[in-house]
Amino acid sequence: MSPKKFALMPQHYLTPKPKTYWRYLGFYFDRRLTFHEHVRYYATKAFTTVQAMRMLGNSTRGLSPKQRHLLYRSCVVPIATYGYRLWYYNGACNKGAMNQLKQMQRKAALWITGAFCTSPTGGLEALAVYRVATLSDTHPLRSMMGEGLLKRATPHARSATLMTPAMRGKVKSTVMEVDECVHTLTESFEPFAPKAHPDELIAKARADPSTVLAATDDSVPQSNQYQVASAAIIYKGHHELKRTRYVSGRVTAPDAELNAISCAVRLAVKQANCQHIMVFTDSMGSAHRAVDPSMHSGQAFSLSVCRTLREWFEADDLRHITFIYVPSALRWDIHGEAHKHATLLSRALSPGFPDRWPLQPSYLNGGPWLSSFGHSITEFARVCWCITGHVPIGAYYRCFKINEPHGCTCGAALQSRQHVLCHCHNRYSVHYPHFLGDIASFMKYNPTAFGFNRDPSGVG
Repeated sequence: MSPKKFALMPQHYLTPKPKTYWRYLGFYFDRRLTFHEHVRYYATKAFTTVQAMRMLGNSTRGLSPKQRHLLYRSCVVPIATYGYRLWYYNGACNKGAMNQLKQMQRKAALWITGAFCTSPTGGLEALAVYRVATLSDTHPLRSMMGEGLLKRATPHARSATLMTPAMRGKVKSTVMEVDECVHTLTESFEPFAPKAHPDELIAKARADPSTVLAATDDSVPQSNQYQVASAAIIYKGHHELKRTRYVSGRVTAPDAELNAISCAVRLAVKQANCQHIMVFTDSMGSAHRAVDPSMHSGQAFSLSVCRTLREWFEADDLRHITFIYVPSALRWDIHGEAHKHATLLSRALSPGFPDRWPLQPSYLNGGPWLSSFGHSITEFARVCWCITGHVPIGAYYRCFKINEPHGCTCGAALQSRQHVLCHCHNRYSVHYPHFLGDIASFMKYNPTAFGFNRDPSGVG
């Protein structure tokens, strides 16, 4: 057998050429190990990240400067400094690399401070990190500063405190600029001022017999099936005078807190010998809106607070009210008790099954409504009347101008659905229904509720 012949293809030899850069574990190496491509890549990536952050706010809206600074330190700085030990070390020629990072940091400083693009870079960076003056004496950032800002922090091995004058003249960084410029700050800060401690404030307030303490908080459930709860607790000294909690409906947390503040103020002014009200809240925005009568969400609560305080202030010129911010996460003293009181209340937004699962649409067995009440046409009719509000009671007669009595047989001026379900003790057994099974129990034990009086079965 003759050997098999193969057709030879024309040979084209390509000279292999080495790549300009080699990427390994996210590091970009070049022939001379200058890492220019590495710095360029990550500086560009950090710059585009800063550009994308601009959608989160500008000089008039969006995130606060403190939140922007935290976002920059958390999301951008790790990108920009990835692998910096490869090219940033003593004696390295990294002026060009630092210039690329400075352009990125300038863009970030403009966004954080909301300054004009013509503003000097050094001033913006100093403004963005002027918060060094507000840090505690042992904060880790102080360990990098000079002697004037070190205070009680232990100096870092690369701290400006340990540098010689010659080294300090050569090093160019934001830390050095802040160390030089922060002394020009005319305002002084005290991170742990005694008056800023709520423990000291509440101790003095409890010693004053004319001071009423009010703690307010709200609870926003994670599930959309439940309503937001608000709570308020009133104290005088170490004694609890009144506590209340109630559902605020499907509202936002600031509106629920505003509702709680409104309730707390109305309860506080009713206490005897009340000359000073101290409200402990975790939302100063809601506290500001509580005394703002202009148009905004929850304006009715603000008007109620303004009306109550005006009458209270007119009785004595020495009366005053103080709002104190307490973070809810601290679970501090009386505010922690208000938080606990609010979280214990949860109410469903809509009726549910007797086993308290939310009511889900279904076509099986006639649907969830007919499967529960389809056995009795009179009971099903009364349930429909109760849920829709179109029921033969005084409120319905008054709404549609029907010539029938509007009052209830128990003596109430108006017979409303809420009155029948909650307050009519004389005629009906009070059992407020929150779920579908509760409505069935209410109708069973109150056969004449939501029915025509002339028919014993409850249906005309």
